[in-house]
Amino acid sequence: MEYVIASFQTRSNALKYYNVLRSKRFDVYVISTPKIKGLGCGISVKIKKEDFIFVKNLISPYNISDFIGFYEIKKQNGELVANKI
Repeated sequence: MEYVIASFQTRSNALKYYNVLRSKRFDVYVISTPKIKGLGCGISVKIKKEDFIFVKNLISPYNISDFIGFYEIKKQNGELVANKI
């Protein structure tokens, strides 16, 4: 299981980014943020790893503030690990 999440400090901006991506026809989901310290407000936008290159530049044109970062989520030794990308 590998995927990318976009993490924000507020739920409203996570939802705003989700709506931007859906309007561009990306297959994205709003998920509970994995329980890894410092990853945000409680919800994140789950992005397919192969779509990351296309969606990473869609934050600033839409004035989405309080963006924390993109994280690759992997399962290692039975635990979720987040690496900032």
